[in-house]
Amino acid sequence: MTARVRSIDMAKGLAMIAVIFGHTAFQKPASVERLIFAFHMPLFFIASGYFFKQEGVTLPYVKKLVRQLIVPYLLICLGTVACGIVQDLRHGQSVLPGVLKTLSATLYGSGTRTDWPWWFPIKLSIIGMPWFLLGMFWAKLLLAAILKAFRHPAMQAIAVLAVSCAGVLLAACTPWLPLSVYAGFASLLFLWLGYLFRRTGFLQKPLPAYLLLIGLIAAGIAAMHVPPLYLVVASFRGGVLNVICGAVLSFLILAACERWDRSGFPGAGALALLGRNTLWILALHKFESVVIPWSTKAPALLSAMGIPATYWTVALLRLGVVLAAFSVVMILRHIIKRRSLPQS
Repeated sequence: MTARVRSIDMAKGLAMIAVIFGHTAFQKPASVERLIFAFHMPLFFIASGYFFKQEGVTLPYVKKLVRQLIVPYLLICLGTVACGIVQDLRHGQSVLPGVLKTLSATLYGSGTRTDWPWWFPIKLSIIGMPWFLLGMFWAKLLLAAILKAFRHPAMQAIAVLAVSCAGVLLAACTPWLPLSVYAGFASLLFLWLGYLFRRTGFLQKPLPAYLLLIGLIAAGIAAMHVPPLYLVVASFRGGVLNVICGAVLSFLILAACERWDRSGFPGAGALALLGRNTLWILALHKFESVVIPWSTKAPALLSAMGIPATYWTVALLRLGVVLAAFSVVMILRHIIKRRSLPQS
């Protein structure tokens, strides 16, 4: 089993918070959209690539990926079905159409809106956030195959770039391909960068705090002015600048978390806890997005409390709901674990 690195768990915790903020649409500034989408998904793939091992595309490896990624994907989708049923019953609507819609979206596995060709007879729905698990599945399979097929680092780099570029180009022509395949192709580049960070010891070279701060501010401002990166549809609207911003911001956040962890500043443990449980956070975030219409309910609730309804207050409220649900899950897990222990 790969040993965990707390600073990387912290970075994943920050990225998960950014995911929740990125999915909050109420009055979201365009600059915030560009900044969040510049790094939050690249950071997840880079962090995963950091621990990537050369195993080849063997049956045991595929089974491991299915267990780690496909099974959670299916469980989150089934939980989404259950949330949809609750919503339909609350509104006195028929349950069956919603169930069939979510199940078809699960099988289709697309993360966002799809431009269907005119000749396709059925227009399937999207599954949304869990696309990430399918994209990670394909990216890891591709990287394992490339590292097995090519031993020389230069050939590996060429193959990774070729596959990622092919995914971006094909996604522009045939965006309706199922199971987030193109997202996996495009994300392969960031997974490979994380693998390189580990191989080269890039993250083991600490940066002075002032350089980290200057770098984060400069890269953040730059990202706000670059057309957005949407890995979910393999769309690099800013071209090479998206890759640069994603890689630089991810590296700086990982380096900042490493320094934060070593310095003993408060909050490191809480962030690492979130990073170790990103699947739970993803699931709870998906469920609340089905149950709560944030763009209408949250502003009304905040106004009733005398709090201005802005993007930031709605996003913070949403984060608070997810963290509260996560706290309940952790408490229940602790109780179940204690009860399962043999009594002395």
